[in-house]
Amino acid sequence: MVAEREKLSIRTVEGDMRNLSAFKDESFDLIFHPVSSVFCPEVRPVWKEAYRVLRHGGLLLAGLANPIYFVFGTHLDEQETLQAKYSIPIRIWKAWTRKI
Repeated sequence: MVAEREKLSIRTVEGDMRNLSAFKDESFDLIFHPVSSVFCPEVRPVWKEAYRVLRHGGLLLAGLANPIYFVFGTHLDEQETLQAKYSIPIRIWKAWTRKI
């Protein structure tokens, strides 16, 4: 409705964030990447593709989850004292600490 009201042309493409081959190099001024990489088994291809399709001087807005969040659970406001509930799965910790 907003696009119609503002006379914007929108094209949606369904795909995999690790493969943006539907788009030419440097075809975006802005990439908005919410915390969706937590659902991806490999994040390196995501960032490589984002780099490829982002124009020089473009903006990448990314949300990231800190692995320490998973140690204490999701309801920190309900805890009187901060107490570790879970351990970080080693696969997540290694992926987080490895250089991209």
